[in-house]
Amino acid sequence: MGPENKKVYVGSPAVVQVPNTDTYLSSHDFFFNTLDVTVQVFKSSRSQGVGEWVYAGNVSGMYWANLFSHGPYIYMMGVSAGDDDNNRSIAITRTKTLGETWEAPSILFPARSGHGTFYHCAPTPTILGSDGRFYRAYEVHEGYVGALIIFTRNPVNDTTNLMDPLSWQMSSIETFSSDMVPTDWDQQTNWGWQEGNAVEMDGNVYDILRIDGQTKKTNNKAALLKLDPQTNILKFQEMINFPSTDSKFTIRRDQKSGDFFTLSNNVTAEAISLGTVYARNNLILARSKDLLHWHVCKTLLRDDSGFDPLDSARFTGFHYVDWIFSGEDILYAIRSGYRGSNTFHNANRLTVKREYGFRNACRL
Repeated sequence: MGPENKKVYVGSPAVVQVPNTDTYLSSHDFFFNTLDVTVQVFKSSRSQGVGEWVYAGNVSGMYWANLFSHGPYIYMMGVSAGDDDNNRSIAITRTKTLGETWEAPSILFPARSGHGTFYHCAPTPTILGSDGRFYRAYEVHEGYVGALIIFTRNPVNDTTNLMDPLSWQMSSIETFSSDMVPTDWDQQTNWGWQEGNAVEMDGNVYDILRIDGQTKKTNNKAALLKLDPQTNILKFQEMINFPSTDSKFTIRRDQKSGDFFTLSNNVTAEAISLGTVYARNNLILARSKDLLHWHVCKTLLRDDSGFDPLDSARFTGFHYVDWIFSGEDILYAIRSGYRGSNTFHNANRLTVKREYGFRNACRL
């Protein structure tokens, strides 16, 4: 029986390169099953050839986690597995053994059990800012959905203990409200946001979030929030045109060009005409110089299963992509619902691919 028959689905892919090596780690969790307390980790060496991944280990007590490095450790940061009331806390763990063994997760910001308060995220980047601090975007659910950023209290160094809750602080919480929705957007829907990306430009840290509720009239949108470095207040700035449906995306800044890149599922003209603006079967690479104006450079993946367009939207998904710069290439990990998934959402495989010479496809 395949995983879709057992109701075990692949979620939350993440990928990282071990510093100063040709070794990579990728990870994913599971959902719609009791396995949603476990993250599975794989490793690969470039010398072994592209696509040769081997099982490394498991992490218990983590969910929706990204991967990043600092010093001798690879860190996994997300939320805790949750209790019977689904109260998820902000959590972090680390490994020095290439993913084979992990320390017990540390709770950085606890959920308030019994109060309906829990934290949410996706595997979006933990960035090292120009001020030497780490930043990571989250959301909190407490009768509303509020966006926030956590960040280290001080610039990090080799002795900083990122597992210590005292090393971290939290911004203010910005709550989504209908006042943020432009008047020319489709008003016959329930708008919302989630799964933000921490990004930095000109010394300022921003949170760019996916927008849920997109329609045939209003689509390819995102929300831009800004963190005040003096007050630690996170404040909504504006809604922006952004090539994504209501699905998680990842934004990273290219140190070589200074430009921003994203891998996301944009809403195509075909999806608008068919009413399938939810579709995640078209994965694109896009570029921006200022976070406000985005240019779609290339379609990386599109369904080749032979489905007609409607069934393709229903059953195929290349989504929740995490990715990293790898020299002149991009290495990306995909939650793939493909050839056997019972819906596009319920992914039946983790796929890792490489886009060679990505800048050549993305000249502005």
